[in-house]
Formats: sequence, C-alpha cells, structure tokens
Amino acid sequence: MKTFSVYEHPALGLEALKVGFCWPALVLGILWMLARKLWSFLGLWFALYVALFILVLWSGGIESQATQGWIFIIVLAGLLVLWLIPAFKGNTWREKNLAARGYEKVFTVQAETRDSAIAQVARDRQQQLAQYSTRRSTRFASERTTSLLPQTSRISQLEPAMVRDLRSGRLLYYKHSGHFTIGSIILGLLSGVLAALLLAFPYAYGILYIPFVYINFFMTVFYGTIPGAVSAMVLKLRKVRNAWVSTLVGLVVGLVALYVSWVVWIFGYFGRGGMAWDFLDLLSVAVIPKVLWSLIHRVNGLGYWNVFGYKPTGIVLWINWSIEALIITGAAVGAALGNMMEAPYCEGCGTWCTEKPRVVELQTCESTELKQHMEKKDFTFLEALGPPTPGTNTWLQIDLYQCKKCGLTNTLNIESVTVTFEGKKRKLKKNNILVNLLITSAECESVCQVGQRLTELASARAATEAAQSQEPAV
Repeated sequence: MKTFSVYEHPALGLEALKVGFCWPALVLGILWMLARKLWSFLGLWFALYVALFILVLWSGGIESQATQGWIFIIVLAGLLVLWLIPAFKGNTWREKNLAARGYEKVFTVQAETRDSAIAQVARDRQQQLAQYSTRRSTRFASERTTSLLPQTSRISQLEPAMVRDLRSGRLLYYKHSGHFTIGSIILGLLSGVLAALLLAFPYAYGILYIPFVYINFFMTVFYGTIPGAVSAMVLKLRKVRNAWVSTLVGLVVGLVALYVSWVVWIFGYFGRGGMAWDFLDLLSVAVIPKVLWSLIHRVNGLGYWNVFGYKPTGIVLWINWSIEALIITGAAVGAALGNMMEAPYCEGCGTWCTEKPRVVELQTCESTELKQHMEKKDFTFLEALGPPTPGTNTWLQIDLYQCKKCGLTNTLNIESVTVTFEGKKRKLKKNNILVNLLITSAECESVCQVGQRLTELASARAATEAAQSQEPAV
C-alpha cells in the first residue's frame, strides 16, 4: 500500500499525490514538469540543459585534453543531478504548486493507486453527504448536525464545505484531473506507432502513384488521424485524463508517422526509377536520418509530379511537403486529444461517463441569457422556451453525460444546431454554447423530465396541426 495526500479545489475537485519518491519525474524529466504545469521548474531545467549543451560545444574548441576531461565530468555530474532531483523533490514541488493554484490538503489515505485514493475519499464523502442531507430533512436536523459533526472523521468534517460549494455554484464546470501513468504513455505511443507502421506503405505508395490532389489530401488526413485515434483509444482505456499528455503522445505519434511515410516513399520513389532496393537498404534509410535527409534534398531538386506541364521543385515543393507534415501531425494531435476530451470521468467509481444525447430540443434564444439560467440551475427556463417550431432550421440541443454506476458525476452540454443544404445534401452544423456544466443526479432527472414534457407538447402540436389540415374548407 502507498500513502497519498488528497487535495481539493473548489472548482476542479480532488487531486491525489503519492508521498515520497516520484518515478514519473525520474523517467520523463522535463516532460513530466510540462504535464504537471510546473512552469518555473520547467524553465529552470530547460535553461540548465541548454547551459550544459553550450558548455559541451565550447569544450570542443579547447586543445587541452585534461580540461576537456574535467568539463566532461562536470557535464555528466550536472546531468545526473538534473535527472535525480525531480525524482526526490517532484512530489514536494507539486504540493506547493497545488497550494498556489488554490488546492487545499484535506486528507491522507493508504491506497494502491492514485485513482483508488481519490475514489476512496469521494465515496466516503458521498456517503457522508447523503447522511448529512438526511439529517437536514428531519425535524431536529440542525441540532443533530451540530452535535454529530465534531465527532465524525476528518472526511465527514469536510461535508459542509462540499455542500456549500454545490449550493453556491462554485463547482460549475467539469475539468479533467490531469491523471496519467508512465505505462499508459508507453502503451499509447507503441499503439500509435504500430498503426503508423501498418499504414505507411499503402499511404506512401498511394501518394506516389495516385495523381489526384483531392484523393491525396483525404489520404493524408486519414493517415494522420488513424494513428492518433488508436493512441487515444489506448489512453482512454488506461484512464488518462491529461490534455498535455494526450497532446504530446499525439505529436510524437504524428512525427513518427511522418518520418516512416518519408522512408517508405523514398524507397518507392527510387524503386520506381529503376534503382534496385532491398530490405537492408530500406532499413539503412530508416535508421540513419542523415541519409534520408540527403535523399529528400535530391528529390526536391528533381521534382516528382507535374501540374499542367509544370514540375514543382525547390521552395514550392518544400511548401507542399510542409503542408503535408502539418496535416499529418495536426490530425494525429487532434485525434489523440479530441477523444479524451469528449466525455467526463467519474473519480468516485473510476469510470468514464455515458452520453445521453438529444435529451431536450428547444427553440433558440440569446446564448448569454441561457448560460446564466443554466449556471443558476434554473431549468424552468428551458420549459418556457418551448420545443422548436416545426420546419425551423435552427434549434438548441441538450446532451447529458452520466455516471451509470454511482451517479456522482453528471454534466450538461448545450449546442446550437443549424441545418444547411449543399445541393440536395443535408448537413448539420453544431456550435457549443455550454460544455460540461456539472449537475446533480436529481437535476439530471429534472432535465430529462423537461425533455419528455416538451416532446409531448411538440407531438400534441403536430397532431393538432395535422387534424386542422385535414378539415374540409367551409
């Protein structure tokens, strides 16, 4: 069992830190600092690494081998210190960082993992909150609450603060906790890279032999998206809730996909020209970036496709390749990040929330006014708006996310939906108005009931209009 310190933020919820040695900081170094938002230490460590690098470059011009040896020892010692300090002090830095960001230490628990520590505290607090609400509903709630609270555990002493947070509206929007593990990052990278390797040959040869720009564009988007989506699926299965980690994994996977596609494309390009290549030649290009770069430069001077008799070379071809690189890496990052950001995560029972789409459809209104009413949990405003007018091309749609296990985490999303037509093709354009507004399970049920009543009202209106249209004209 490990010891975890549990912290709480009035808007961001619970966060757990392991007490003692920090293995992620040892393995990831400045990437760990970036993911954990330790900006001052990140800047300092980056500057120190740059200083050591400059020291190595400067030592190359020194003739004395003895001096070079001492500089080499100093650099190695500096790298060792920079490597070890975050591992021993990382969790202490995080404690100070959380305190500076408004977190307060509320409890210390024994648990196997960070998730189980948060879940343990959340479950206990939920039970205490239910007991607290039950006591308030009785005749002598105030007297009993006053007498019981000082005798309860440290968790139960936090109940009133939690109740006040919910009632005051400080817990308005859901945000991911930032959790990740080293194993999750490794699995996410390996899965994305494997997908890129499998797709590299069909993509590279398709780009090489298919002369249609539109097809090449969609192939490029597809090639970048799939590896990123595969990484995102693995990260989500491993319950990663950190946007920076997902972005970094997507970026690395996208860059690897780009590199592998270039290796295969160069192999196919010179093979098409009659050069005899074998697997060892392909492997040598893959493992020696300098060789790959020289071959790319050679192709840039020769060109490889024609546009109405014009063969782009030089800067024009570099621009084209740069756009391709941006599409592949951007699609990989977008896929990796977008999948994780779709659904909230219930820290209480350790599961992703389930979407319940199109719970309510409403007439449009001014978005600022709607947002104000929803943040006040005034759901009667929804019923006052009424269902969409029949035949309208614009309406509001409410989607819910719910934890089916414990009901502790529920969020509400509102989108503006607009129907557009391109010829005979019907398209839906959606714009977010409200994203991940936290609501209770009772409020979630209230929204569903509003949706049912509005659906019944819309059906009654449609039936009345249909009956009136069938009446014979007098």
